[in-house]
Amino acid sequence: EEDPASGAQSVKSVGTIRGTRPGTYPGIDRYKLSRLAVDKAYRKHRLGRLLVEALHKWAAADAQAPAIECHSQLPAMGFYAKFGYAPEGPQFDEDGAPHQNMVLRLPSS
Repeated sequence: EEDPASGAQSVKSVGTIRGTRPGTYPGIDRYKLSRLAVDKAYRKHRLGRLLVEALHKWAAADAQAPAIECHSQLPAMGFYAKFGYAPEGPQFDEDGAPHQNMVLRLPSS
């Protein structure tokens, strides 16, 4: 993007995802997908899907655990289900919003 006042070029982040290895968080022996976010103006461009697929590829190549988990907000459960994530355990509150732990079993090589 160009700043109209200065003419300077800048880069705008439109999406982010965090992936952590097993053992990063105490008691979690799986990969963890967290902090997936895509700017509302870009959500119809499949960027969320691309970010999740990239995280899956990284986890499969890293091969330190057989599964990935995420804490899905309830309205986003269908998004994760499309990748094969399944609900695990009861719903819970996280940061004032209802969530569901979801787990994807990685294919064994």
